[in-house]
Amino acid sequence: MICVNVNIQMRIIIAVTSSLSYRLIEGQINFLTSNGYEVHFCSSYCETTKRQVELEGGVFHPVNLEREISFLKDIKSIIKVVKLIKTIKPDIINCSTPKAGLIYCISSLFYGQVKTIFTLRGLRSDTLRGLKYRIVKFTEYLSCKIADKVIVVSPSLKNHSIAKGILIKEKAIVIGEGSSNGINLKRFTRTSEIEIAAQKIRKENGLNDSNVVIGYVGRLVSDKGIKELYHAFCYLRKSYSNIRLLLIGSFESGDELDKDLIHEMKTNPDVIILNYMENIEIAFPAMDCFVLYSYREGFGNVSIEAAAMELPVVVADIPGLKDTIIHNKTGLLAKARDENELYNVLLKMVGNANFRKLLGENGRDRVVKYFQREFIWTEQLEIYKKIIEK
Repeated sequence: MICVNVNIQMRIIIAVTSSLSYRLIEGQINFLTSNGYEVHFCSSYCETTKRQVELEGGVFHPVNLEREISFLKDIKSIIKVVKLIKTIKPDIINCSTPKAGLIYCISSLFYGQVKTIFTLRGLRSDTLRGLKYRIVKFTEYLSCKIADKVIVVSPSLKNHSIAKGILIKEKAIVIGEGSSNGINLKRFTRTSEIEIAAQKIRKENGLNDSNVVIGYVGRLVSDKGIKELYHAFCYLRKSYSNIRLLLIGSFESGDELDKDLIHEMKTNPDVIILNYMENIEIAFPAMDCFVLYSYREGFGNVSIEAAAMELPVVVADIPGLKDTIIHNKTGLLAKARDENELYNVLLKMVGNANFRKLLGENGRDRVVKYFQREFIWTEQLEIYKKIIEK
């Protein structure tokens, strides 16, 4: 049974598809509840996520949505979400991720007293083709059309979405320089304890002070540009015998890499593959530069995390991701899906320790200036207040 507090300033629903996406808003619930707002978080069921939401002072609601388009299941989901909305009686719904955006935006139409914000974290349609491309693009357009406002997580993604006809300029909002949740600088700051833990990672994996480590953190799938990163690394290895590639993440069945490529990477003695770790901050100082060479990325939070840890960053020159660095100042841009281009860019990074150090220091300064999470949360709350006042 939902307890309704008549003295609250605002009642908010934050909705995503998967419970794993809780990390995209981690800390926001505590910020809002601490300021007198009632927050309800909706996602697929996960006991850990439920516990985290409740620790932040929020109310957790398990809502399982089919990730792919399924007409009958989606109708059932809309009916369930409409009932939930009418029970909670929110002032604001902030929904994100493609399926949750679609279901909650449509459901909001059946409860006229609520304002809806769609947080656009990227365009899934960018990497699709054929009929599926047209269907997904239409659902992205529909979510933006129904929502009262669309918070876009980066300036270039905003421009890209408008150019594709998915979003209109009048609805689009970008907070600061981008990001939807900012960075927890208490966590992502180099300390002596973190440095010691990072050195332990290097030692346990046979890395010495002479090794230059190119690092990546995330899902080990095709869309993340892992094939191009690996091939560029192999080219570099012919000239620099001291370089190593450190991949932190897991191989997944969806959008999976070629099995021969996976076998080659696993058996390459110069490639280190580690499972994702919750305290990922201790892994960044074990690297000498960080690469995120995705085909599609709404923003690229991990790129900002790496920069916060004073790492120089190389990213693909695509909408969203390119906003995470300033070319030649905090990192380097590389033309997307071009392993030769990535090789040439990494060549500039690998062979110049002073250049890497300068980029890393500048990157840290930029994160401190623009991406502290308290700034993002405060600006987001102001958006909530303004939309309610209207």
